[in-house]
Amino acid sequence: QEELKRVEGDLIRAQAGEQEWAQERASMNETITALKVAEISWKSQSKSLQRELTEAKGDLHRCTAEWDRERERLMAERSEEERTQASRDRLEREVARLTSELDMRTQQLAACEREKATITEKESAAMDHLASTRSAQDLAVRHKEALGQQVASLQAELL
Repeated sequence: QEELKRVEGDLIRAQAGEQEWAQERASMNETITALKVAEISWKSQSKSLQRELTEAKGDLHRCTAEWDRERERLMAERSEEERTQASRDRLEREVARLTSELDMRTQQLAACEREKATITEKESAAMDHLASTRSAQDLAVRHKEALGQQVASLQAELL
């Protein structure tokens, strides 16, 4: 009778452990889902920043080419120096602005890359933890089955 109570207690603890594992697994699944959502968001943001970066590079290239053409024209037409100087100043300011914007987009892209690496590490750790929890659950289920057999055997002996 005492052995039956001990085995029944073990069975109850095993069932509680199984419930705790199920809750932890659900939490891990939520974490993995959140990480995947964050990764999708990062990819979308990264693509958008890549497009903006490409556009900024194109704008910078066009402005630089325009500035170079304007400089060539100035050398041929020194008499219009005042008018072209204003144009040159405007283009130089635009080149400086676009260079600054390009630097900012490059920094944003680097931040996204770092965030992606962090998300990937967390996702990998969550997957590893989930795999180890599954092994623990399998062991707990086998232990529970063995305890159930012991209970049945002891009950049969008691009868």
